[in-house]
Amino acid sequence: KTLKKDKNLESNKKTIIYAPHFAYAKDSILKIGTFNKTGEAILEFAKQHQEFNWVFSLHPRLLYTLTNDKNYGESFTNEYFSAWKKIGTISSQGDYFKTFINSDLLITDASSFLLEYLPTKNPIIRLENNYSIGLSPFGKKVICGAYRINDFENFKIQFSKLLNNEDKLKNKRLRLINDLNLEDYNSSQKIITILESKIRGEHDA
Repeated sequence: KTLKKDKNLESNKKTIIYAPHFAYAKDSILKIGTFNKTGEAILEFAKQHQEFNWVFSLHPRLLYTLTNDKNYGESFTNEYFSAWKKIGTISSQGDYFKTFINSDLLITDASSFLLEYLPTKNPIIRLENNYSIGLSPFGKKVICGAYRINDFENFKIQFSKLLNNEDKLKNKRLRLINDLNLEDYNSSQKIITILESKIRGEHDA
């Protein structure tokens, strides 16, 4: 079944998702995360902008990584998560597509979310780690629809533009959705249809 936006949600407030990756350390293999650069700053930004519904989308390994990081530790991690609970929602569900479809903007440094969020047609701010190993050729194609940011000051500027409907990459995202056949989230049905077609072809032969 195709997911649709929940009409019962508070419609006068936009919903912003912040989804940081766990691999922010310089000694990690991916070096994709930016939490050590922007994690605390974005929380403070969210505190100052409670005119939005905030969702802290928790990567399954982030809690463990922060707790065991000597630069953060258990006390910091508990306080950080408690702060998000006070101003918004913490989402740690495996099925996060409903959260996506009910949002208006994604802030992330993850790579997989670039594709998974694309069918919402909503803008993505992609926080970048200068030490990252980079993206695959396919990832480089998908990221063309995201706003690539590598410092917090530029993040604030881009955030303000998007919330004022200055979305210069919207048409590029729409073309990507069309090119990648991502008109909806019903990928499982697409797979079934393809398989049924192949089976019918074999039987017809």
